[in-house]
Amino acid sequence: MKKRLYNVLRKAGVINTRSDAERLIREVRVKVDGEVIRSLEFQLNPRKRLITIDDRLIRSMQKSTYIVMNKPKGYITSKIREQGRKNVMDLIKTDSLITEEIKKSISPVGRLDMDTEGLILITNDGKLAHKILQPNHEVEKTYEAMIWGILNDEEKKKLENGIIIELEENGVITKYKTLSCKIRIINKDKNSCHLEIKIREGKKRQIRRMFDKLNHTVMELRRVKIGALSLGKIELGKYRVVPKEEAYKTIKPQP
Repeated sequence: MKKRLYNVLRKAGVINTRSDAERLIREVRVKVDGEVIRSLEFQLNPRKRLITIDDRLIRSMQKSTYIVMNKPKGYITSKIREQGRKNVMDLIKTDSLITEEIKKSISPVGRLDMDTEGLILITNDGKLAHKILQPNHEVEKTYEAMIWGILNDEEKKKLENGIIIELEENGVITKYKTLSCKIRIINKDKNSCHLEIKIREGKKRQIRRMFDKLNHTVMELRRVKIGALSLGKIELGKYRVVPKEEAYKTIKPQP
């Protein structure tokens, strides 16, 4: 049965978003049976045709692998390499659990800003990735943040009820009202607050933009949970392979 190239690449864990796929096509990096493909609408039977990216074979039927990583600052979370930038995929070493073939098939689910630390799920399970990324599933992500200044009750309420922020996409700026969220003050001193923030979406630099709107600079930001999946005791820059049941805690309903 024929499938669209975009869906095959997403299921294989090669890309997460359509923009990632469009970039591969634009850079003339995708081939099917040795022929350059110039449209994501191209259809093929992935069981009968050979798909390559940068002349490396992409297999759509891989054993599902799930990695939970504690991302350090300074790394981008993308399957697509960018010259001169460190990538979380470079932190993953091949061994008995993660073969070279598996490493080629896995991809980060969603993104963390380069200057944000914390939990990132890396997998080749396209079905799970899709559920985490789809807005209608509203998967809850928990962050800890250190902000400059003291967050007062009025500001906290504004953020929790949704606040208008500006988003930029391909040079176009749009206004967007965030979904409701939950904020808990862990502790505070004269000049800063340590907060826990729970959001159900993930716009680019969303938390930083939310606090910038109220003139509070986010000095440190770390994601600690996706759904019920947590970092546990994973050290910064390290990761562990987890079973499917644990990975799927990302999409289980929260109490």
